[in-house]
Amino acid sequence: MSRSLALLLLTLLAAAPARAQYFAFGKNKIQYESHDWAFVRTDHFDVYYYGEGYPLAAFAATAAEDAYEQIRDVLGHDLSRRVPILLYAGHRAFAATTAVDLPDDAQGIGGVTELFKNRVVLPFTGDYVEFRHVLHHELVHAVLNDQFYGGSVQAILQNNLRARLPIWLGEGLAEYAAQPWSTRSDAYLRDAVLSGTLPQASELNGFAAYWGGQAFFDFIVEQYGADKISEVLSYLRTSRDLDAALRRAVGLDLAGLSERWHQSVRAVYFPEAAARVSLVETAQPLVLPESKSVFSSSPALSPMGDRLAYVSSDGGTFGVYVVETRRGARPRRVLAGQPSAQFEALRLLSPGLSWNGEGTHLAVAVTSGPDEAVAVVEVTTGETTLHPLPQIKQVIALAWHPSRDVLAVQASGASQSDLFLLYLPTADERERLVRVTDDALPENAPAWTPD
Repeated sequence: MSRSLALLLLTLLAAAPARAQYFAFGKNKIQYESHDWAFVRTDHFDVYYYGEGYPLAAFAATAAEDAYEQIRDVLGHDLSRRVPILLYAGHRAFAATTAVDLPDDAQGIGGVTELFKNRVVLPFTGDYVEFRHVLHHELVHAVLNDQFYGGSVQAILQNNLRARLPIWLGEGLAEYAAQPWSTRSDAYLRDAVLSGTLPQASELNGFAAYWGGQAFFDFIVEQYGADKISEVLSYLRTSRDLDAALRRAVGLDLAGLSERWHQSVRAVYFPEAAARVSLVETAQPLVLPESKSVFSSSPALSPMGDRLAYVSSDGGTFGVYVVETRRGARPRRVLAGQPSAQFEALRLLSPGLSWNGEGTHLAVAVTSGPDEAVAVVEVTTGETTLHPLPQIKQVIALAWHPSRDVLAVQASGASQSDLFLLYLPTADERERLVRVTDDALPENAPAWTPD
């Protein structure tokens, strides 16, 4: 490779937008396992899998072709090249991939599409419905990459990346094509409208790019027709001017169309304001981060309701925090995540925290070196005991028995999600893991009855 070409590639890489908005990229990842890859070939895709992943690959192959039929109609573009799809058995293996450049903690990322080789990479986390949705979303990115950049490094260099797609367009369109409307986007839009914080379309970033962008495209289709999406993309591809493409398709530039969108959603949600009690009047914030870049998730209320545990990046890296529910209490970190090799990753998008019945200990689903594990933390002292689970590919959710030292564990394998019981060691009983289910049907959100 010539020096000039190498410098150009580095420049292109630096200019590529990061889809992981809340995470920093860092040093090389440790590889704990190697894979013998095989693949399923379809008309348009090569679906790669390893180990016992064939059932998932077969499902993904059918789902990908079904999704492509819909995506082709929405975007008005036929793939010019085959698209590789790489499947990983859980987030731990996905986070260690070298196929794409992922941040140090990829727990908040459900999948990614690499620009230069146009590869789709995603993990299986036990839920086939969510897996299909993420696959559909990522395939929209793959078709857009092919449509605008040619789907290869050579084509990208030839096109010189003259049209960088805004994040709200790429993510919003991918979310809209995968699911035109959802309860998540409805909840986001309602809250943003009623609180007066809905950004203009050009300013939709972070998670707002997904759900706000999805709502923006839903508005375009409802007001102007489904064919306008492919028209806009066709004009954009030739003109490299988004405002010009929108004016040709719908008669308005982005600012004007965004204002019409705001008027439309205000007309929908403002009447609800009179029928609702303001959240400010009925609730109080427990955690007010000093920086907008702080990401908090996975809240778990203690049995007595006096404390809340959650995962947050408030310290710069992810950790587990506990805060009292009284007004004015300050959070304190009870478990450090990424800095420790013992707790490399926490659960951000699933209920990976659970209190014991007395509210003295907290169970935390973690990735620890090559294994999944459950860390049990004494919340007052921070004393932690680690329980490795090498038999499990990924721990997704935990539920502590209200009166016994037994944890219900939702875990995923190569192609299915199952439930287990983890008996913690006591004076009378050794630690053991017992499988409860073993079938292809997804088992989600385990919970105990109060007694």
